[in-house]
Formats: sequence, structure tokens, C-alpha cells
Amino acid sequence: LPTMRIFGGGTITLRNLNIRDGTRDPLTITSAGIVYAGQGTLALANTTVAHNHGSGIDINGAGGVALLDLLGGVAVSDNEALGIMAQGQVRVRAHSANNEISGNNGNGIVLSGASVIDFRSSGTVIQGNHGFGIHIQGSGFDPGRVSYIDSVDPANPVVLADNRYGAIYFVSDDTPTWMCTRNLRIDGNGAVGREAATVTVRGNARLEMNVPCGWATPMPVCAAGPERCNSVTGNFAGTGYSLFSALEGGAIVADRLWIEANAVESIFATNAGSDESNASIVVTNVAAVNNPLRGVVAESRAGAHLQIRASTFVGESGGPSFRGA
Repeated sequence: LPTMRIFGGGTITLRNLNIRDGTRDPLTITSAGIVYAGQGTLALANTTVAHNHGSGIDINGAGGVALLDLLGGVAVSDNEALGIMAQGQVRVRAHSANNEISGNNGNGIVLSGASVIDFRSSGTVIQGNHGFGIHIQGSGFDPGRVSYIDSVDPANPVVLADNRYGAIYFVSDDTPTWMCTRNLRIDGNGAVGREAATVTVRGNARLEMNVPCGWATPMPVCAAGPERCNSVTGNFAGTGYSLFSALEGGAIVADRLWIEANAVESIFATNAGSDESNASIVVTNVAAVNNPLRGVVAESRAGAHLQIRASTFVGESGGPSFRGA
């Protein structure tokens, strides 16, 4: 059985706990340390959810909106499947410092349906998961969904690091879905034999990095550079896969990125290797330094849109700098 099974509404707060060794739940056919189904709030503080025989937390916004609130000092780690699985209408929120989703045998965080992320904290780390750091598969109702990932302390950014398939896989099957990020580090993701781009945006999904994107607060964006936020360094993508990939209508807009030492096919690619159309990448103020590329700096195919402005590329190995078809 899961270590905890919670149904219904209201607010449930778990503090100073170690939740482990959960197994399959015969009622929900789910394996997790915590199984939650309802439309209330599940809050965790100074709590570890680890070594469960399935996912760490499986939360389903059944019949309404559910909130998973990480109040600081929360570790969801080393579970046999996913770290956090959110289905239906769920908001996964972290507005407090020092939360970690790490070492899980699948993706770190998975959102499906109309679920969103709301991370506005410092020191949150999503690292060492055996799948993607974040996988969003948006579909269904609630058009205009927006996920936010932000560090309120630029000196202590949110980090996506060492996830074996890649950092972000973001797809919307139907209604438009946004992810807005600022003060983020994407370092060391990808591994040999894991065939994916470091950041993939697909369908009706739109990723906006360090641009206005509807933020309610001013934008204290830190300077990009090595060992700072807004760095994208040391990532690996398999043959044919890029660092940033927009596919089948997906869109990426980014400003102020430091990109260094990434072993990938190309840095930016729209619809690489496919005959789909309408993908878009627009970037400004990028510094790309010493990336061992197997192909080109950037490529755009099949009527897609690629725009690079006020940027510098130094020491990139590979073939010609830009390719279009």
C-alpha cells in the first residue's frame, strides 16, 4: 500500500516526516509514497518522500483544482518511478526555499492535463533523475495554462541538472500552454543512449525565458555567465538532437543566456529532421562559447521561424554556422 492515501478536500499539512517504502494502492491502481485525489491542498514541509516502490507523490485534481504546496526543506528522491506525478487540474507550488526532486528512476516532475508548475523560490533543485527533469504533457480544458519557474534570489537559482534524458520536455496537444522562466540554470543534462534534446517544446507549447511573459512582479534577471543563473552548460544530446528544439508549432523566446560546453548536434533547431511547419525560436543577448557541435550552430527547416539578435558565438566546432531548408 502507499504510505499515505488522502482523498477529498480541505488542507492537509505534513511536517517533519520521512515517507518511504510505499507500494501499489489497490483502490487507485497507483504505486507511490503519497496518493492524493481531491480538490484541496496537500502541503509538505521539512519532509522526505524517498525509496517508494513507484512514484514519490501521485496527486490527481479530481473534480476540481488541487494544490501541492512545497513549503521548504522538501526532498522527493530516489523513488522507483517518477518523483511527482500531477494529473487533472493540479498546481505544483514551491514559494519557499530549498526543495529538491532528485535521483528518481523516471522523470522528476510530470504534469498532465491542465496541471501547472508554480516555482518562485530559491535553491530548488531538480537533478539526477533518470528521465527528464520536467515533463509537461498539456491537454484538455483550461486554455491559457501558464507554468512559472523563477528564483527570487538570482544568486541561488532554480537548477535543472544531470537529468539523464534532458532538462525540459514540454508539449501541448491542443490548447495553448505557456512556461515562463527566469533566473534558471540548465547544466549537465543528457546521457549517451538517451535520445532527446536538452529542451524540447512541441505543439501548442510556448517557452519564454527571461522575457516579460505576464510576470506580476518586476524582472530582476541576473547577468548570464559561467556559474551564474541563466547558464546552459555541459549538456549532452544524442545524434540528431539539439540543445533547444522547437517542433511542430512549438515556440521558444529567450533573452540573456550563457551557453557553454554543450555536446549537441546544434544549439537551436526548429523542426529538425521533420517536414512539419510553424515552429519558432527567437533569442537575443546570447553568448555561446566553446560548444562541441556535431552539426551547425542553428538550423531552421520547413517554413519555421528562427531569429537570433545581438548575440555572440565563439569557438563553436562543427559544420557551417547556420543551415536552412
